[in-house]
Amino acid sequence: MTKMRTLKEAIDHIKSVDPDTALTYHALRTMVLSGVIPHVSIGKKRLVNLNEIEQYLTGNSGSPPVEPETSDKIRRISEYQKVG
Repeated sequence: MTKMRTLKEAIDHIKSVDPDTALTYHALRTMVLSGVIPHVSIGKKRLVNLNEIEQYLTGNSGSPPVEPETSDKIRRISEYQKVG
């Protein structure tokens, strides 16, 4: 069975397993919002899989890290299509 938890429940679980963890609620939320850790939205809640978090933190994630998309990056001109 998949262990789906809200972000608060996930952090509480991680802290119960490892009381000295450096992972914070806000760090987990940032990873979820940027797409690094997948989530399921149900209403206003975001559910995360505890196994996915563990795999990501231990470096055993099957997929490569997702680079968050931002529009404030400067890109080389070669990346744009030239208009003739």
